[in-house]
Amino acid sequence: MQGGRRLALVGGLVLVAVLGAVGVAQAHQPELSIFEFPGKIHGRIHTDGTLTVGRQETLTITKLPGRFRLNAYISPPPTATECNSFGLDVYCESEPLFAVGTGATRFKSTRKGRATFTFVMPPGYEVTNFKDPLKSHPVDFINGQTAHLEVDVTYRERRHGKLAEITSTAGSAIVVVEVPPS
Repeated sequence: MQGGRRLALVGGLVLVAVLGAVGVAQAHQPELSIFEFPGKIHGRIHTDGTLTVGRQETLTITKLPGRFRLNAYISPPPTATECNSFGLDVYCESEPLFAVGTGATRFKSTRKGRATFTFVMPPGYEVTNFKDPLKSHPVDFINGQTAHLEVDVTYRERRHGKLAEITSTAGSAIVVVEVPPS
């Protein structure tokens, strides 16, 4: 009987030690961060809703969780029939927006998660034809046409000991393009 009691006592102590180690390991694990799921960083884009080709426009983004590098793009409208073909030979490229002025700072959000960006509205977007590159051409926006304004966020994070750079969409808005008379 005495051998059985010792075995039960040692087994119980081992079980308590294992359960305690698991509890301590779980207590020291970091909580799940927003960086675990790219695409979950969202902000709110503020603009007047009308972008005039060739003029300076200002866009503001708020409600970001912190400091991030941002990039803004104007995408083709959903009514662009060339872009909506499901073949792999035609691709409509979004036009990147660049800051106005010499020595303009990069588009970054503040510690409070806000950013303001002044840019010149591009005249259109580019259609790339992979089958026949000579058929690639720029397409100008039409007055009253809608376009997509998209802001991407880029951040760096260490994953499995390696530095990863993650880019995801922080917000998008549909805007109306205004073309001034020539």
